[in-house]
This record gives sequence, C-alpha cells and structure tokens, in this order.
Amino acid sequence: MGDNYYYVSQGNLALPLNPSVESFGEGFRFTWDYDSQDPNGSPYDRTMLLVYFPGITQPRFFQMIGGAQRSACEEFLEASPEMKGKYAEIYISFIKSDHSAVSDSVYIGKVEF
Repeated sequence: MGDNYYYVSQGNLALPLNPSVESFGEGFRFTWDYDSQDPNGSPYDRTMLLVYFPGITQPRFFQMIGGAQRSACEEFLEASPEMKGKYAEIYISFIKSDHSAVSDSVYIGKVEF
C-alpha cells in the first residue's frame, strides 16, 4: 500500500478480491474476483469506484457509487478525455445495496489514462 494510501471507505464488508484496473478507451475497466463462500460479501453488494487525478493544476476525480454487483466482477468508469496522458490514483470498495454498510477501500495503484 505504501505511505500515500488513504481510505476512501472503511467498514466490515468483504474486501474486493484481487482488484485490477486498466485504462481502456474512454475510461477505466475494473475487474475483481468474487468468493461466494465469504459470509461478509453478498453477490448483491455494489461497487464504489474512485479515479483521482492529483498531479494537475486543478485536481479532478471521477466516481461511481452503486455500480456493478460484486458477483459481476467487472465495471467500467468513464473519465473525461482531457485527462488522457495523465496519471490517476485508483480505489475500489463495496457498499451494500441498501447502503447500510461498506467495505474498506482498496488502493489499486497509479495508472496512466
């Protein structure tokens, strides 16, 4: 995780398993694994995604709350074309479908758009 890691969310839901992200077309393609045996992770939990571009004059971010279900194992988050060529800090977490609980966020890394 390193010294620059910050929590976007903190909670008791199961963490995203093996999350990854790639710059893809007009945004970012997130993937993760789903463990149907984990009692703290419902297949109906929804993704919370954050793509933060800190290294520019006016930092920008793109977010999604209540995205794809945990069991889908994939989501796409669109970003502004003006961010092309810039680096983003990427986070993922889950929220219950009724918004009553969240997981800790997982910092995926720094990715060039």
